Amino acid sequence: MQKELRQHNSIGNAEGINKFLSLVFDDQVSAVETLNHSFRYHSLAQFNCYLALLLFQELNILKIKKGQISFTEIGNQIANLSMEQRNDKIFVAILDLLLHEKLINCDRITVDSVTGKLKIPINAFSLSAAVYRNYLYSCGCFFKSNSFFVFTNDRLREQVEEKIACENRKISQEELLRTLQKQQEDGEKGEIYVVEYEKRRLKRENMSPKRISTIDAGAGYDILSYQSTNSLQYDRYIEVKSFRGNPHFYWSSNEKSVAEALGNNYFLYLVDLDSLEKNATEYVPFIISNPAEELFGSQWLIEPNSYKITHLA
Repeated sequence: MQKELRQHNSIGNAEGINKFLSLVFDDQVSAVETLNHSFRYHSLAQFNCYLALLLFQELNILKIKKGQISFTEIGNQIANLSMEQRNDKIFVAILDLLLHEKLINCDRITVDSVTGKLKIPINAFSLSAAVYRNYLYSCGCFFKSNSFFVFTNDRLREQVEEKIACENRKISQEELLRTLQKQQEDGEKGEIYVVEYEKRRLKRENMSPKRISTIDAGAGYDILSYQSTNSLQYDRYIEVKSFRGNPHFYWSSNEKSVAEALGNNYFLYLVDLDSLEKNATEYVPFIISNPAEELFGSQWLIEPNSYKITHLA
């Protein structure tokens, strides 16, 4: 049912939709054949009754059994509403479906800076959303302005905005969790690799580099190692930065402060994960010694990502 419905662009024009709603909810025509017959000889109404019935079944408003139409609980509620309230209820049901099925990209929705109305780019709707989008357009919920649909129903403005805001919050949280998980996974890959790299560099069984980032996240570095085989204790402090693409990384104020304190004993190991994954046995990280001095040269573009601003009383 759903797949068949989404292969079409529209169920019909506004006149056909209004006639369908009137026949089903006001006249309470219950036989599918009678409903089809009503449209067969109504030349002004461009309407596909079969698709309309599919849509209202998907919205859980109507049920059809053995050619007979009946109301669901939601359908009974709609039947007792005015035409205006009925259209609002159907609009909200379609919007809920679009959001639940992710047929509309809420990130693309904007607010007009003059009118304050919601603007939805045409391409914010997926291709399979056409039949729902065009129903709303035919019913006057939107008007078209260039490449946007502009939401016009002021009665539902607050409700619609809250639904979209709620969806955006959910999407933002999901994306944040995915991003954080990916960053953690990439960070761990880089750190595990650097521990093994240091073992190969030192070539001493009694020298065991130690990954401390899982225990002491505030140390300002990730790995304790040795400058050379002559070192009697840990004296090489390594902060690992994993990246993909052009070498880049974020450096915290704490990491910079620790680097300044440790000077030539502090190192940044930049690990290109794409190169590492292609050839792990021969890959060598990009190593920066004493980055507190080295980074502030001409090779690196340093941009502030954010500012902490404190009022001086």
